[in-house]
Amino acid sequence: MSESKELRVGIVGYGMMGRCHSYGYLAAPMIRPGRVHFRPVVMSGRNEAAVAKASKNYGIDEYVTEWRELVERSDVDVVDICSPPGTHAEIAVAAAAAGKAVICEKPLATNYADAARARDAVVSAGVQHAVGSTTVACPRCRS
Repeated sequence: MSESKELRVGIVGYGMMGRCHSYGYLAAPMIRPGRVHFRPVVMSGRNEAAVAKASKNYGIDEYVTEWRELVERSDVDVVDICSPPGTHAEIAVAAAAAGKAVICEKPLATNYADAARARDAVVSAGVQHAVGSTTVACPRCRS
């Protein structure tokens, strides 16, 4: 049996998509066991009280109020972008520049120029990247 690899995730955003993604990381190994295990280690959000509460509720030990701090952390391998759509491209570009893998909830950007900039950044950096399409929230994620 091959050894499992852990990838440490920083989730940007604590709203519905941040909640859904955090639960997804917990459920994924039970649904489809694999050699890679994703472990959320930090969550970011602008409202300190709200992100502190959310990260605790979602089982994430640490939080920050500045997404740039999350991107620059040495203990983050993957940046999962669950913030409002207008912020996605900027965060993806910064994460790629920091050498982090990028998972971005849809949409990648709010206009073509920003989407192309984000795509070019991850391709140029040679980092793994994906755009997720969570169209129906799980029952546990609904407010």
